[in-house]
Amino acid sequence: MATLSAFPTQTHIANPALEADCSLDGIFESPHDFPPDWALMLTAYIDESMTQGDSHVVVAGFMGNDRSWNTCMRKWRSTLAAHNRTNLHMKELRGWPKDRNKPMLAALGAIPQDSGLRLVYGSVNVGDYRDLTENKFLAIMTDGYMAALHVVLERALSSVPLGQRLKVVGEEIPRYSYRRSIVFRAIQKDPRFQSHSGIPKLAAFESQPKSSILEPADYAAYAKLQQLIDPNSRKAQLCAPILQNRLVTGRTLDAAHSRELMAVAKRSVPWLAQMPAGKSEASKFLRDLEELERDA
Repeated sequence: MATLSAFPTQTHIANPALEADCSLDGIFESPHDFPPDWALMLTAYIDESMTQGDSHVVVAGFMGNDRSWNTCMRKWRSTLAAHNRTNLHMKELRGWPKDRNKPMLAALGAIPQDSGLRLVYGSVNVGDYRDLTENKFLAIMTDGYMAALHVVLERALSSVPLGQRLKVVGEEIPRYSYRRSIVFRAIQKDPRFQSHSGIPKLAAFESQPKSSILEPADYAAYAKLQQLIDPNSRKAQLCAPILQNRLVTGRTLDAAHSRELMAVAKRSVPWLAQMPAGKSEASKFLRDLEELERDA
């Protein structure tokens, strides 16, 4: 496994062509007292073609420093323009049977690696452990997205050198906002991901709506999902270039490891231990979550 190159943080130079859409400004500047050296842009895909509770879930993205992200976004935008596009949303692509998008996907797929970004992913199959989530509280807190997010954060933070910090930028998903905050707070308190003086490697997390800066992650998560569903499918083959990154940190949990993770969760791992303790608090928490999901 290749190791993460520790480039020094670069001063961000505003690029008007980027600022209107993806806005890298500020990502490497906050928190101001100890700004991050690295940024991880994440998004997720869920296999909606399968029955609920028995589906693949992928959370994936890229991490790198300021210099790498600015290089990637310049190349990304210019490559899209060369193919007469202003943005990329994988679910909206058409023309798969005729390979209409093959040249564009091949060109875009090479950009993150060429820019020095590391591919990071985590994936699970909810059906592997669904029977272990016998109560609704546990089922909500360990659904596919939450389990995959936990995996990808652990993999990413394990690649951050001691004494350096990571900021995570994720797609805005209102229904998961509170649950994500629980995971992030717990990981910040995990001694495995702290400096010797107790400073967490995870500097901050912020959500953004769909924008250019999340498009490489969108491509990677979609490609990984197609690979899991059917590696021989036309979509999986056409999306393969984004996954051929020599710098990669990821894990697809098999059934045994997924079930082991749930068993540990039921023994109150740190982020589950922070759930409301009282019965009335738990009930209110579930009602609030259900309202959020209905409104999202």
